[in-house]
Amino acid sequence: MSKKIQTALWLIRLWLAAVVMCWSAAALGGYLGWLTVEKLIGQ
Repeated sequence: MSKKIQTALWLIRLWLAAVVMCWSAAALGGYLGWLTVEKLIGQ
């Protein structure tokens, strides 16, 4: 494999990891926010 292809694959992997982390954080934040709203409305 050429150096350019290796670098491209590494960048893609890095980008995918960042996307997954962002999605996980967003999902967790949304879920926690929803739970908080549920509690406030429930009271």
